[in-house]
Amino acid sequence: MGEGGDYPEPTPRRTTYYLEVPEHESDACAAAPTDLGAEVSRHPREDGRQIAAAFPDLPPDPVHQARVAQLTALAHRHGGEFTGFGG
Repeated sequence: MGEGGDYPEPTPRRTTYYLEVPEHESDACAAAPTDLGAEVSRHPREDGRQIAAAFPDLPPDPVHQARVAQLTALAHRHGGEFTGFGG
C-alpha cells in the first residue's frame, strides 16, 4: 500500500431479509421493520408481495439469529412466510 492515499469510507455491512405476504397485508407488515430502522422495499409477486428489509445484522451474530425469529413471527402474523436472507 502506498503512502498518502486516502481510503474510501467503508461500505456499511447489512443483511437483507425477505418475507412473502398477501397483497392486502403488505403495508401493515412493512411498517414493523421500517419502525425498527430497516430500509424496506416491496416487490410484486404473483400471489402477493415480497418485502425486503435491510438491517445492519450479519450472520452468525446473535442479533441476526434474533432478527430471523422476529421476522418469521411477523410474516406469520400477516399470513405470509419468512423466505430467507442475503448480503
